[in-house]
Amino acid sequence: MKDSLEPGAPSLFSRFLARYERVMGWPTGKKVLFLTGLALGVHLFATLGLRTTVSHGNVGGLFDIAPLVRVRQIWMGWLVPFFLICLWRARSGREERWLAHALIWLYGLTMLLLLHAWGQITTAYFYVAPLLTLFAAVAFDERIGWATYAQATFLVFGAAAVDTLGLLPYSPAFIDRGIDAHPRVIYYVPVMCVSWGGFSFVFLLIQATTEIRARQRRALAQTYEDLARAKDALVRSETLSLVAGVGAAAAHELGNPL
Repeated sequence: MKDSLEPGAPSLFSRFLARYERVMGWPTGKKVLFLTGLALGVHLFATLGLRTTVSHGNVGGLFDIAPLVRVRQIWMGWLVPFFLICLWRARSGREERWLAHALIWLYGLTMLLLLHAWGQITTAYFYVAPLLTLFAAVAFDERIGWATYAQATFLVFGAAAVDTLGLLPYSPAFIDRGIDAHPRVIYYVPVMCVSWGGFSFVFLLIQATTEIRARQRRALAQTYEDLARAKDALVRSETLSLVAGVGAAAAHELGNPL
């Protein structure tokens, strides 16, 4: 891959790496603010989409929109105030790691409601849990990554328990339970967008992180080489100065004997 420090116009991937590296250097609170802002924009767009269909009650007799509207209301109910809290705390310039943990659990618990509405295995949102775990490990650090792994495990098995134990009605959003058993475009398009889109995004971040770390290792190795050369040059300079000083003293003594 072409290094962004090389002369000439940097490639698109190099420019992306430069911006990604700057974002990764932000404090945790600022990263959470950025991610919450993105999530807020996505959910606002989805809310507008739901409003266009909510008057119909169901979509072509395939699924009921009401459970999805309730989940969306819960989502927006905590996402907007949480974004304002992040905006307030990000100005402090501190790490604010608690914001990352709060986002993980708030998002995960709301995702549990969404998995219940659609039915766990029959929705592409099932893939969000492992993808979020990988994303958190890359975007933050190993401790937050492990916390996200614990949350994702609870999320997946919690949704399974809700379904199999009959604690709540299974997949209340679906009217036609055969929609996921037949090759219908209305089912496969969102499945591919969510699952493959999320996978591609996380894969790109992992590739970018790997490349950035490789560049950092190369830069560190170059720094060590430069320090070694500077040390050798300093030793030679001091040796020459010492020899010159001894020679000058000897010449002085020879020219001015006691």
